[in-house]
Amino acid sequence: MTTPQNPLAVAHSTFFTVLRLIAAGMLLWAVAKHSYNYYNWLRFVVSAVAGWGFYRLINRPKKDWYWAIAYFVVLITFNPIQPMTYEKGTWAVIDIVTGLFFLTSIFFIDNEVVKKFLNSYLTRLIGMILSCLLGLGLLLFGGYIIFLSLYEDYQKGKLIYYSKETQGIITSVKHDSDFIEDDQGDGEVVDYYYTEYIFSTPQGDVGGKTTYSENPLGDIAQGKYENIEEDEWIEVVNEKVPITVIYEQGDPQNNAAKENLEGLGSLIFSTVLAIGFAVIFPLNIGFIVLKSSYKDLRELLSNISIESPAQ
Repeated sequence: MTTPQNPLAVAHSTFFTVLRLIAAGMLLWAVAKHSYNYYNWLRFVVSAVAGWGFYRLINRPKKDWYWAIAYFVVLITFNPIQPMTYEKGTWAVIDIVTGLFFLTSIFFIDNEVVKKFLNSYLTRLIGMILSCLLGLGLLLFGGYIIFLSLYEDYQKGKLIYYSKETQGIITSVKHDSDFIEDDQGDGEVVDYYYTEYIFSTPQGDVGGKTTYSENPLGDIAQGKYENIEEDEWIEVVNEKVPITVIYEQGDPQNNAAKENLEGLGSLIFSTVLAIGFAVIFPLNIGFIVLKSSYKDLRELLSNISIESPAQ
């Protein structure tokens, strides 16, 4: 005989499930290009859903601290009061991971609605598979962030200590822009000029790349390149536009434009920030999800063993 469920509890569970689906949809859609207001609303919705989930989890008779901590991390990451700032590519990954996290949690937390449509064992099995994949993905993503940050900063560190300055020439430029909108619907256009250059070393000619916020060719050839169309590479090797380059003497492929080279203090700060992000967000949530999946798997196997007919 099944125990009747509390209608209010079922209503709360259904409401929470719908909220997570909405938040997940907004997060996955966020990888497209949107106005600044959309991302403001995204922060508000995601933090509200994460906050509600955290509140429900810590107020249960049987608290699930692993999932509660994961929801709390999401709440801090997307909080609209003191917004965190990351590069656009990093936010795209965070949005996708968080969206998958909300979808996965539907199979574990307040999953009464899902159980109505799927067999309970099948529901939990699907949830465990999804959560295991998500957990492993998060751990790999966190490890990749740490590895990439340490490797890139190690290369930049070598560039600072074993550097040599030389003159190169710009070979091509590509223009891109993004409109940054404020709360009132106003804003400004931010330009990006992706620049390729070449310089000579004792080992031969070497190429490099950098990015400017202003057109590096504006005053060249009587304003010929003052207005560069977006998404179009302009070849300017014949114009001999100079650029000061810093390169590592033992490895000229490790180079940078002098004016864009980070200082040692900025380098250390960016390394600490990247590692801190990896530990707090993907590694932490990945560990929590995997631990919860393992616990649920043991419980599921135990129930199957008990319900199996005696031989």
